Amino acid sequence: MLSLEQQRTGDQRLSQRITKVGPWLPIVIAAAMIIAAPVPCRAQAPALQNAEEAQRLQRQLERAQRRQVLVQKLEDAGTDWDRLRAFMTECGPACPRSLRDKAESRLTPVEADVYQGALGDINKLQDYIRKCIICAHKGPALDEIAAIEEKERLRRAEREKAEEEARKRAEKEKAEEEARKRAEKEKAEEEARKKAEKEKAEEEARKRAEKEQLRKSKSAKPAKPARAKPNTKKTYAKPAKTPKARPAPPDGDFGTRAVLCNRRPTQCN
Repeated sequence: MLSLEQQRTGDQRLSQRITKVGPWLPIVIAAAMIIAAPVPCRAQAPALQNAEEAQRLQRQLERAQRRQVLVQKLEDAGTDWDRLRAFMTECGPACPRSLRDKAESRLTPVEADVYQGALGDINKLQDYIRKCIICAHKGPALDEIAAIEEKERLRRAEREKAEEEARKRAEKEKAEEEARKRAEKEKAEEEARKKAEKEKAEEEARKRAEKEQLRKSKSAKPAKPARAKPNTKKTYAKPAKTPKARPAPPDGDFGTRAVLCNRRPTQCN
């Protein structure tokens, strides 16, 4: 088995030889295949060697052509991340070491720029982790994603808490409003009931009074007209009273006489 360095040296020498042969290489391969055609038994061994040599040259040519194609694609990719990734995918595990090293040397700063531009954006960070080839910043990107998810979880928890509080507050206000409306309705119904009962009682009292008045009017007897009674009492004329004569005082009693004369002058005549 040849070492990696020996394979690399052999590829370089083959490329130089193919470059020198140039357009004559297909002719050389065709001639080798003609030489490898079936021949009599004596020349069979040299013909087999020539066929193996032609096949080896064909494989070397294919490798050289593929290398030229990859070199051109790498040059065209420049520092474009997507095109460099496409080159690495096409090159595959059998990619020449020199081309792989050159592509990786370009990818390293490009992926670093992509990572820096993705900081703070979880979608871009996830895209970087999914597409990276070198992945020098994969660990920090995962940590950044975890931090963003934790912040988002905390924000979501706070938002849910605020929404729950708002929902409870709305339910409480709604319950209070319904209780207030129910109380007002019950109060109005109670007032209406009392008013109806009062009106009913007044109506019943009025009906009872009318009924009582009607009953009294039916039971009362009609008053008889008053007849003048004849005056059957006998009237008698009273005789006029005559004053009684009082005895005259003695003549010597002038004082008493004077008094009596003042009171009754008729007795002093």
